[in-house]
Amino acid sequence: MFEYTEVFELMNNMPAPIPIIFASLTHTGHHADDTPLGIAMVASYAKKTFGDRIDVMLVKDPIVLCQELDREIPPIVCFSSYIWNFRLSYEITRRIKKKASKTVIVYGGPNFPLLTQDQERYLEEFPMIDFFVFREGEYAFSHLLDLLMNRNLDGEGVKKDGPDIPNTYYLNDNTLVAGTQNPPIKELDEIPSPYLTGLFDELLRDIKITPLMQFVRGCPFKCTFCQEGEDYFNKVRRFSTDRVVKEMRYIAERTDSPLMQLADSNFGMY
Repeated sequence: MFEYTEVFELMNNMPAPIPIIFASLTHTGHHADDTPLGIAMVASYAKKTFGDRIDVMLVKDPIVLCQELDREIPPIVCFSSYIWNFRLSYEITRRIKKKASKTVIVYGGPNFPLLTQDQERYLEEFPMIDFFVFREGEYAFSHLLDLLMNRNLDGEGVKKDGPDIPNTYYLNDNTLVAGTQNPPIKELDEIPSPYLTGLFDELLRDIKITPLMQFVRGCPFKCTFCQEGEDYFNKVRRFSTDRVVKEMRYIAERTDSPLMQLADSNFGMY
């Protein structure tokens, strides 16, 4: 269906910055077209950490992603993993690996098992996922990216080294390596705003894209149907009021969308 041209070189031979695609895909007939806030937070923290050494691209539309991959397959492609988009993302992953086997594939998000034996079975079933970052990904992905950059973007080499990568899971010789669980980020303003840093500017120009914001992370309740029912998310943390106000003003000046969505688990609880 789609043809890809492999463009993969070791870091020593490729011009800076290193291109990284962050994809949070929706099906083309699906209407939940909000800004991909979760994966953008990870990308914005990576940009803060590595600056001009990396170039990040955010993608929602699978057709746009495939067109970009037809042009060039970058050395690192990251996918958000939700129950509604996993199969779509994995099919594109399969095609990337067929054309560019050295490209490092990183998944992140809530669609991952909780039990160790199930986590290992999951990565065995979906072997083209090189690394899965579970729970908060900002610190974890930047830690992983630092290891990859020091290894000339050799994902297999990193896995063979067997490092403890916080919040990150992978297979080393068919054995699960589970990273130490980082505590939840206390000072959320340490994560640069994807809005205020301009990462969302192109998406905000699309009338079909609804801005998505988050005022707090975490929830004190333990609902079994919800990801944030885990103890990990039990403590509620806030973005500063100043940041939230700046984001809302920034969005209002750049979107024609009549709607805004809020990602808080319990909006207005306090």
